Amino acid sequence: MEVSAMTLWLIAGALLFAVEVFVFPTMILVFIGCGAITTGVLMWLGIVETITYQLATFFSGTSFWALVLWAPLKGMYGPGGGGYEDIVGHTAIVSPEGLQKGKKGEVLWSGATWNARLDPEGGVEKIDGGAEVKILRVDTGVLIVAPLD
Repeated sequence: MEVSAMTLWLIAGALLFAVEVFVFPTMILVFIGCGAITTGVLMWLGIVETITYQLATFFSGTSFWALVLWAPLKGMYGPGGGGYEDIVGHTAIVSPEGLQKGKKGEVLWSGATWNARLDPEGGVEKIDGGAEVKILRVDTGVLIVAPLD
């Protein structure tokens, strides 16, 4: 079974978004993913065909999306950023695996699973699964939590 170049561009874009969200939040992968999806869509429409035009579309599409999305997304990345201030102070439930200081884990908040870390300045080394924790801040898409007092 042969996979078309259009399908490869669309899959690459989707994979880049997934890596951005679940593995490596940098904002750059969003722009690159948008460039890949733009290339795939323009191929689907029959506008772009040759590899030369695919690459030109990919690089120009990535640049275009970076210019368009930079300002709206920049507040979501970086220390303390993210527009998630409304969840600070709420409680979350630690996933069954628990949380260990210095390691990324997960908590359940508002029906969704979030990446989380124990507060590095807190005195707690480990929290068992099922325990309630307080959300202290959001750091690049990761909830910084501490045990309830």
